[in-house]
Amino acid sequence: MERLSTRVAAVLVLLLLAPTSARAAPLLENGALLDGSGSQPAGWRPDAWSADGSRFGWQTDDDRGMLVIANPVANDARWCQTVAITPGNTYRISAEVRTEDVGTASAGAFISVEPRIGHSRLLDGTSNWQPLDVIVQATGPERQWDVCVRLGSNGSLNTGSAWFRNIAMLLVREGSPAPRGPSLLTLASQWIGRTSWASLTLPLVAGFVLAFGLGLFNRRPRPQSRSLKS
Repeated sequence: MERLSTRVAAVLVLLLLAPTSARAAPLLENGALLDGSGSQPAGWRPDAWSADGSRFGWQTDDDRGMLVIANPVANDARWCQTVAITPGNTYRISAEVRTEDVGTASAGAFISVEPRIGHSRLLDGTSNWQPLDVIVQATGPERQWDVCVRLGSNGSLNTGSAWFRNIAMLLVREGSPAPRGPSLLTLASQWIGRTSWASLTLPLVAGFVLAFGLGLFNRRPRPQSRSLKS
């Protein structure tokens, strides 16, 4: 009996801890940037507005890795990863970022969630490692996002260099997707249910009387012309 009680208690503890563990589970692949081969970190892909306008790098040491973007000319460049999301949920995406000689008149280094979901604050100039984050809720119909670390932006190209490390995406809060609006058939059924039969039949009777008055029901077929015999 004592062993059974111990097992039941252990199961209850696991059940209580399950939501917390699920919420703390990382959603990005290779957020520590330690896995990959050659010059390609696992789970990440480089992209840029101008393919020749940026240099992309991946650096690792014993316990951490980092992504590098260098823009010798003004460009919009980014490392991205596509991640599955659940509509209604809220997520936090974070990273540590440092910059060097990033222009101050355009978008600097930041975290971007696409397609145009949200972004963190921007870093420009020359800065030491700083934490950046963005909290966004999945309010649309999308089932996946592109999580990007970025230097420059669409219509706001920039120069300089940026380094990114310890990139993470966590579930902050579970939620329900936005309800869809009722269909036209449902709206029509609801309107009929709220409307009296007199209100429904009156327009029909009025239309019938109007049509009768205009003689739409009294039109006779035109007589066929007969040819005269010579």
